[in-house]
Amino acid sequence: MGKKSRKKSCNSAATTSGNADLSSSVESAIQNLVAETTPQQGWASELKAAEKAYKRKPNDVDVILRLLKCLLVMRHWEKGTQVTKDVRTFVVKNENTTDDKKRKFLELSQQLQQIKPRRPMSNDDKDFCRQVFGGTSPDNCLHPQDSFCNLGPLHYAALSGEVEYFERLVALGASIDYPPLPIEKVRLQLSPQDLRNKTVAPKSWTALLLVCSTLAMGARVPLRHLKKQLENHVEIAIQLVKLGADTSAVLGADEEQLHQSIFSPYRQLGVLGKTAFELAKMSKRKELVDAMIEFQNQDLLKEKVQCRCGSRLPLKTCHGCDFDEERHLMREDDCGRLYFRYSPLAPCPCNQTKKTHYDCCWDGATMRFNNDRTAELFGHHKIHNTTETSLMFNDLMKRKLGIEDDGPDLSGVLVGTGDMSSEVTTKLADRFRTEAGAAKFHNVFNMLPKNRRFDPQVYAGCLERISNCFFWRDDHWKIDKPELLVRVKEWNQALEQYCDDEGLTSQQRENVIRLHKASPLAPCGNPGCSLVETKVKEFQRCGRCRTISYCSRNCQGKHWKAGHKKECFI
Repeated sequence: MGKKSRKKSCNSAATTSGNADLSSSVESAIQNLVAETTPQQGWASELKAAEKAYKRKPNDVDVILRLLKCLLVMRHWEKGTQVTKDVRTFVVKNENTTDDKKRKFLELSQQLQQIKPRRPMSNDDKDFCRQVFGGTSPDNCLHPQDSFCNLGPLHYAALSGEVEYFERLVALGASIDYPPLPIEKVRLQLSPQDLRNKTVAPKSWTALLLVCSTLAMGARVPLRHLKKQLENHVEIAIQLVKLGADTSAVLGADEEQLHQSIFSPYRQLGVLGKTAFELAKMSKRKELVDAMIEFQNQDLLKEKVQCRCGSRLPLKTCHGCDFDEERHLMREDDCGRLYFRYSPLAPCPCNQTKKTHYDCCWDGATMRFNNDRTAELFGHHKIHNTTETSLMFNDLMKRKLGIEDDGPDLSGVLVGTGDMSSEVTTKLADRFRTEAGAAKFHNVFNMLPKNRRFDPQVYAGCLERISNCFFWRDDHWKIDKPELLVRVKEWNQALEQYCDDEGLTSQQRENVIRLHKASPLAPCGNPGCSLVETKVKEFQRCGRCRTISYCSRNCQGKHWKAGHKKECFI
């Protein structure tokens, strides 16, 4: 599986105890809680709020009940059990606790006690999960397996029925339809000795196909004990379906592979050439077949696709509850395949922090989606284009600088990095130094008053001293916090370097830095308001377009009437 390190601590993945055997009464209780009391802001936000409230008021019975309810529903059962142990004496013996609250507490405690833990993950598997937060990909690593040499961790978990490991990998961002690694990548990770007596699994074999083929073959072997042993496989298969796995994938094999001994059982039991849905039918597992039939309906899939955090709740009522309609998914134009949000508990793809995606950029203007077939992440910016700012800037700068149409896309420098050559950056800076160029530049950007007071010479000098050219703006509402802090640091370092190179000292240097220094604190989006944030990302974004922030609802309402209504969109 690659190099391991036991010294790194694993960031909270919040699903460590979410994989235990449930009695029907407990499962029913969870479903009732979800159906009756789903919070308006979603269960993930409710849990976060309940944990904060418990830290502030650990002796408030209402807060305790709120937290236990969230922990039970979100499947954080070990933590829930620990909380009940910590507060049981206080709740039961407290004279101020009503009988109704005591009864509710005892019900929740009993439900948590009825949950039987599964077999825990091995130390090697735990180590691998820790490494994901150190930069290891959960998709492009190998997991030791007796028969095949190119299976990844998720394939292994599905094939072996390791439910806890499977759900942890999904929570850490594993792509559920990712194929086994090609032999070229395998040879980079394994020695010839490790490859001896092992077979290459076909590239079409997804985790769902592996587990469904195991169930289909198990149904054809008349061993009584085998059916019970495969219960975990059924559970994994159903979870894959409800996470959006492709049920039309085919368990294929090359002609050369068909003659290898490892494929004999697959040939003899007639599972090769079957789709995942056909294999599910062969397995005679009604619950699996029913799940596949239900989730083949894309409208229902959009509503009920499960969150990848391990809660087994629909994304729209878990971590995706704060989004407007269908903002938790994207549709591929050519084939209609749905792409879903990258796991909220995976390492944040901004690569600027060691936080989970949910605790970092989840609520930012750039939403990250995962292509489960290729493991590629792609972002979708909710940025309004009716002002044609990006197109105007791109066309204007290319025309003025004499850049061909197939040259670099300059619209990317509006926010974030432009990743341009030093030659192009110099041309941009030279244009900005001219009075006419600066005036047109301001008009294109529609900058705030402070930006208009920038000295074009200083601004251009900063541009030339940034490795990946970008233009600083004070109205940086759309930039997520981790990237914003990086850009502030880069700009201010360039400003200091400019002052050094120009030989500016004492009061003159202080004046230049004070006027041109970048700040992560943004102004209110209402032009009639002069307030500025006192802490980073303090102001709330517009809940519809998420590209502008306001200090208050009052300012948001005023700006809505003044013109934002025409530019805001979902």
